[in-house]
Amino acid sequence: AASHVLIDVREKLQYDICHLPGSVNIPVQRVAQSISELEAACEGKEEVYVLCRRGIFSNSATREVLALAAGGAFSPASPLSGGKIK
Repeated sequence: AASHVLIDVREKLQYDICHLPGSVNIPVQRVAQSISELEAACEGKEEVYVLCRRGIFSNSATREVLALAAGGAFSPASPLSGGKIK
């Protein structure tokens, strides 16, 4: 089993067109409201990576995930440098 989780914060339509295998789609606008979904995705994972197409939304989503993780519910997150198109 993977020791990491990929959180793809693009819109569902973009995710459905193309996404990395095993990634979880939580659109950036829903991150703050998706605590239970984030907890389930991150359970038992050592690393959490947040990605989007170019890296812009993943940076803001990472800040939100880090704030939510501060309570110890799941691991800290890192943005995937350059986004998915790099």
